[in-house]
Amino acid sequence: MNQLPYIDFVRDEGAALAAAAQRDMKARVPSCPEWNVSQLVEHTGYVHRDISERLRRKTIEMDPPLEIEDAPSEEAGLLEWYGRGLNALEQLLRELPTDSPAWTWWPPDNTAGFWRRRMALETAVHRWDAENATGMAAAIDPELAADGVDEFLDIHMQEDGGEPYEGAEGTVHFHDTDGRGEWLLRLTKGETPEVRRGHERGTAAIRGKASDLLLFVWRRKQPSDYEVLGDEALVNSLWEYFGPGA
Repeated sequence: MNQLPYIDFVRDEGAALAAAAQRDMKARVPSCPEWNVSQLVEHTGYVHRDISERLRRKTIEMDPPLEIEDAPSEEAGLLEWYGRGLNALEQLLRELPTDSPAWTWWPPDNTAGFWRRRMALETAVHRWDAENATGMAAAIDPELAADGVDEFLDIHMQEDGGEPYEGAEGTVHFHDTDGRGEWLLRLTKGETPEVRRGHERGTAAIRGKASDLLLFVWRRKQPSDYEVLGDEALVNSLWEYFGPGA
């Protein structure tokens, strides 16, 4: 895992999400079409509180059930509730050592360090969602975004053994034009995609800044938004495999 200032990202991206939400709480969120901005804020606030409660327990066990403060229904109260949860999460992440035990859904890493990274990326992507819904969306920090592509390919795509891929076969090269990473995904029917780092020629290639590649794997943008070289149908098949991002 990269030694990035994850907690600073949680703070800054969380504040930027709230600032974007203040512009229009009722706006639809194109990247999460079942939500408006108010629902996006509520979702992110519940995630922050959920992880804070798990961190406080300092145990890798999931039980007993969590007790989390309900979100208020009025918009002004919702943003205040969200802000308190964000501040509490930041404080806990700063207080706890990286190796403090914590439940996670990724058994190889049951530590607070896992949640430093995950909450930075969760909050950054949802900040982008909010800004995209209410105005111009700023790019995600390139170092954090490249780390997020790694996290997605190493953890989310492999979770619970990984979903088997059933689309067209071939290789897709991810080319980060910021220069922070390159990835090759080998796609074979019935298997979880194999990931290798480095520059290799693929059946298809998708080029973009690190932020754009992170938004691709989380399906915030479509293949048509990118420079695609080679087999476009293969890139579309991979995008469908990634499934709806939350």
